[in-house]
Amino acid sequence: MQTDCMMRRTPTPLSKGAGPLSVTSVRPRVQPMRKTCVVWADRPTASDAWHEVINEAELREHLLKSKKPVVLKWYAPWCQSCQRSYPEVGKMMYLFPDKLYNSFEYVKINLADLPKAWVQSQRVKNLPCMSYYHPGEVDTPAVTWEVPQAKAKFLRQNLQFALEHPGEKFTVDANMLFMVAEPTPALVEEAQRTKV
Repeated sequence: MQTDCMMRRTPTPLSKGAGPLSVTSVRPRVQPMRKTCVVWADRPTASDAWHEVINEAELREHLLKSKKPVVLKWYAPWCQSCQRSYPEVGKMMYLFPDKLYNSFEYVKINLADLPKAWVQSQRVKNLPCMSYYHPGEVDTPAVTWEVPQAKAKFLRQNLQFALEHPGEKFTVDANMLFMVAEPTPALVEEAQRTKV
């Protein structure tokens, strides 16, 4: 398996007196390559649309200024599930129709250096996950959902559903698909009319 940051193995003698046929005469030593490593979250397929914020204050400012709904991607450099899932999210985004793609602002934040209590207040329990904020919504997201690699394919459905239900709070089912958490009286009335 090839990784972004390739390591080079070079033989290093254990001792000066060891003979050439000795099994212990050479041990591998790992040295990093001189090239700059590409961090997985900065690959073009995963990061073209995402604006990075570095702390809570910058995120709040971005959410206040936003005229569009915001999709927030939570990640950490050590998160192996994020390394597998977010490139799939990037691929899915390239398949979005322009109208859907341009309807949102995309923000990412590294939670490694953020206060744990604040991260939990944003409903982040596991990584990889994303949050959806309605325009002007700052304190808590409309929904935070996990985005494992197998469920990344549902991102388009979720964002279309969110556009169709502006201002609603959402919950997710077992497949990580959005559902309205608390239907508004108008939605309840409409559902009753269509039943009859």
